[in-house]
Amino acid sequence: MRTKTRMLTVVVLLSVLLTNTAKAQDVLDGDTGLACEALLCLAAPTRPGECLRSIRKYFSINFSNPSRTIRARLNFLRLCPVAGAPDRGDELNEIYGRCGTLGYQSSACAAFR
Repeated sequence: MRTKTRMLTVVVLLSVLLTNTAKAQDVLDGDTGLACEALLCLAAPTRPGECLRSIRKYFSINFSNPSRTIRARLNFLRLCPVAGAPDRGDELNEIYGRCGTLGYQSSACAAFR
């Protein structure tokens, strides 16, 4: 019983310490924050107003070569540090990456007009 109490105390103390130190690191800003927002917004079935900035940033990435645009948009999404997801954004970029490139249109692109 005493060992369980000690273990519980250690776990609680560690979680409190880690929570307090992680709070400063949990705030994502700049392009990293926008990339995480864009991932969430592109994956959501409806897009609230909070998505506007990140979606604009994603679709503002344009090059004359469509493949460069698609690659740059994917690299933007990959700025989001999602643990355990090396292919983060790949599927979403497959759907939305071509929107606005050389007149490419699809039903998925229509949601962002």
